[in-house]
Amino acid sequence: MFKKFIDKIFMKENDDDSYNEFSWMYASIEEWKEMCSRRDQEIEQLKRKNRELTDSISRIRQSCEEEKREIRSEAFDIKFTYKQKIKDLTNDFDAEKAEIENTISSLQEEIRDLINLNSALLRVSREKANADRGIPNKKQHDGYLILIGKDQGTKKTDEAEYPEYKYSIQSPYRASLPFESVKRQIGMDLKYGSLLPDIGCEGFIDDYRETDACMLYKWTLSMNGKSGYYEADMFFSKPITIPEYRLPPK
Repeated sequence: MFKKFIDKIFMKENDDDSYNEFSWMYASIEEWKEMCSRRDQEIEQLKRKNRELTDSISRIRQSCEEEKREIRSEAFDIKFTYKQKIKDLTNDFDAEKAEIENTISSLQEEIRDLINLNSALLRVSREKANADRGIPNKKQHDGYLILIGKDQGTKKTDEAEYPEYKYSIQSPYRASLPFESVKRQIGMDLKYGSLLPDIGCEGFIDDYRETDACMLYKWTLSMNGKSGYYEADMFFSKPITIPEYRLPPK
C-alpha cells in the first residue's frame, strides 16, 4: 500500500526518465522502512522479555511470600510449643517444690517432736541418774561429776612443751546407752551446757599451744562397767576449778 502510494507520487506509471530521477529517494525510504521494521521487532522482543522478567519476578515474590508465611507459621508453632513446655515444666517444678516443702515441713515437725522427746527422755534419765547417785537438787544438776584429777606433766610437740592436766568426769548417761549417741550428746553438753564454765574452762582449742587461759585440748569417752556410767577423760591447759557440787556425794 505504502509502495503504491510512493509509486504514484513519483510517477512510476509515467515514463522511465521521471521515475529514475527520484529513484534514490525511493531507495532511502525502503531502507528506512526495513530499519523501522527491525526496530519494531526488537521492541517486541524487548517487550516479551520484559513480560517474562515481570512474570519471573512476580513468581519469585509469590514464592518468597509463601516461604515467609511458612517460616512465620513454623516460628509461631515452635514458640507456642516451647512456651507450653516451659509452662508445663514450671507447673511440674512448682508442684514438686510444694511437695518437697510439705515433706520438709513434716520432717522438721517430726524432728522437733523427736528433739523434744529426746530432751524429755534425757532429762528423766539424768534426774534418775542423779537420784541413784545421791546428787542433791537432782532436777537442776546436769549430772557431771569430777572423779579424778592428775597433772600429766608436759605435752611435747614439734614446737615446744605445754602443760597438760587430765580429769576423769562421770557423765549422767548410763552404760546401757549406745556409745555414739552418748558421745554426741556429751559433745553437745560441753558446747552448750554449764560444765565448762562451772570449772573455769573458757572453751576449746584444736591443738597444743601457749595460752594463759584454761582451755580444753581434747576428750575421750569410755564406759565404766563398775559404776554403770559413761566417763570422759578431759585434757586441759591449766588446772580446773572444782565446785563442791561437782564432786561425788559422800
